[in-house]
Amino acid sequence: VIAEYGVSGSDENVADPTETVLLTIAQPYANHNGGMLAFGPDGFLYIGMGDGGSGNDPGNRAQNVDELLGKILRIDVDHPNGDIPYSSPPDNPFFGATPGRDEIYASGMRNPWRFSFDRATGDLYVGDGWRRFEGNHCTNLDGCDATGLTFPIAEYGHTGGRCSITGGYVYRGARSTLPGGTYVYGDYCTGELFTLAGGVQTVALDTSLNVSSFGEDEAGEVYVVGLGGTVDRITTSPPPPLPCSYSIAPNGQSFSDSGGTGSVSLSTTSDCGWLAASHAGWITITTATTGAGSAAIAYTVAPNPGSIPRNGTIAVAGQKFSVAQGVTCTFTIDPTSQPVASAGGDAGVDVTTPGGCPWTAKSNASWIILTSGATGSGSGHVGYSVTTNTSHNGRTGTILVAGRTLTATQDGAPRRCGYAISPSSRNIGAAGGAGSVTIKTSAGCAWSAQSLAGWISITGGASGIGPGTLTYTVAANTTGISRQGKLVIAGKTFAVKQSP
Repeated sequence: VIAEYGVSGSDENVADPTETVLLTIAQPYANHNGGMLAFGPDGFLYIGMGDGGSGNDPGNRAQNVDELLGKILRIDVDHPNGDIPYSSPPDNPFFGATPGRDEIYASGMRNPWRFSFDRATGDLYVGDGWRRFEGNHCTNLDGCDATGLTFPIAEYGHTGGRCSITGGYVYRGARSTLPGGTYVYGDYCTGELFTLAGGVQTVALDTSLNVSSFGEDEAGEVYVVGLGGTVDRITTSPPPPLPCSYSIAPNGQSFSDSGGTGSVSLSTTSDCGWLAASHAGWITITTATTGAGSAAIAYTVAPNPGSIPRNGTIAVAGQKFSVAQGVTCTFTIDPTSQPVASAGGDAGVDVTTPGGCPWTAKSNASWIILTSGATGSGSGHVGYSVTTNTSHNGRTGTILVAGRTLTATQDGAPRRCGYAISPSSRNIGAAGGAGSVTIKTSAGCAWSAQSLAGWISITGGASGIGPGTLTYTVAANTTGISRQGKLVIAGKTFAVKQSP
């Protein structure tokens, strides 16, 4: 099973237990399971798969390009292919219409237990090869046709108890433990550590270890792992140099949404190697990403096109340099106006802004009292209360929220209006005529009028606020008999009597 785990959100040194299974490959036997995973300098994941086990690869799987066993696979875990949680790089040898599995990078593997990449050249070193030939020697299992085969750059025989090669690393350290470019590897059974330089193999050290693995630190120094649980650094004759120590300054930097450039200073001794790597796609290292001794590592931060702040890191010699980038803070509020009854009451306004953007709220009217959200960061809510308006006049006040204005308009207290009219009646002759009525009331008191007789017409002042005057006309009486009609003005009756 090839599975992926993310980093815990609470501790970057702990894996999140959530598992994403990328590949499941059935194993017909218990041995030859491979066991090495590594990301190459191209960013793709390389997977070492054994031939399935037993002895002499009975299913001839290592040379079968329709099988994933006995191969080194190369996949892109950052770009799923539909429902498949990975894709295969198009420059894999059997990609697309070419017969064979898309995932295969190299075939003919017995059990690629350990492999590594030369950090200087990117070359892949594998301690393995199978089954038509073992090393440069034909096994006579499938004939000895070498057409299309790639032979090893070095081999050693099963002599003196040697049984199984354990692949190691190309030395690129700055402490001259070995000549630069020397490949270090070992034999599991004898504990011998070999070097390969200029095509010449040498037994560099004979140990009592069951050599199960090798490691490489950030400085390029090489370590050997014993199956019994030991990890030893390969070094020069005693006394060995002290372990490298590193420090950086500053430890972090903040940037606005527009981005920018910066640098971090690394301090260490001249023989201590280091690596630098950005862990965020929007942070780019613009100087060398590997070296030895003290150095200044320059970088650029791209503009932040999003609506939330972001954080990223640069790893420098095992130290973490933190980069924080903000966003342009824009604010909107809803609503921007609010009608309020004279009795007052509670209301609120919503603030919308990117996360991390600070804001404040302030009432500009003594009768508008903030009850919550006087300050905030990111989107939020401001609560306020409007007191009772005891005046008959309406009033307007504002709240300034994140630089935006909310206008509250409150009604005045209801008025107790009284009305009187003068005169309250009129007698008029048969010829008719015009007249007027005065309405007496307080300012702000509304009134209206209507005629209840078709021969009495209101000609002006049918409604009003506060004191006013109504005008009317009475038509000529041609009925030969007296008649009576009335106007209702502000709830009061104005009586009209007309003679024949």
